[in-house]
Amino acid sequence: MVLLSIGVTEYTQIVSVTIAFVVCIFTCVQIWKKIEMSHAEQVAKMLDKVWSNPEMVKLYYQIEYGGAATWYNGSFHNSDMEKTMDEFLRQYEYIMLLRKRGLLRKGEFHFFEYYIQRIVKDRGMQNYFCTISLISKNAGLKFPYPKLLKYMKKNGNVDPNIFKD
Repeated sequence: MVLLSIGVTEYTQIVSVTIAFVVCIFTCVQIWKKIEMSHAEQVAKMLDKVWSNPEMVKLYYQIEYGGAATWYNGSFHNSDMEKTMDEFLRQYEYIMLLRKRGLLRKGEFHFFEYYIQRIVKDRGMQNYFCTISLISKNAGLKFPYPKLLKYMKKNGNVDPNIFKD
């Protein structure tokens, strides 16, 4: 009966350590939940940044349902639509960067992946990327959307020779 031979001080210490351990575990779980909630809020903000802008939504649906003929034409360059498109692409480039760095999990990336696939498979977007690529090269600059371009080459049914480095 070892337990009976332990004094009140030892019992108090055992109880104190046990309570401290339980409180520590509880605190860790609460911190983890807070981090997860913060992460979810950030994903929601990224979704909202694109989908709360009526011009970006309009542009996306032109890509989705109209194809290249409805948006990438002679009046596109130097237009408000091009500025909106560049902001739209910057948002998705940022999402691709977060995914590459492991800051956006596979399940979270799933929220964006359908839209990214639609964007990179659009013939007008491929033509626009080709134009940007040529302009960038001629100016001695890097392509502004390298993660999207890499995804396009891999998933966009595009001739990889078009975007040779």
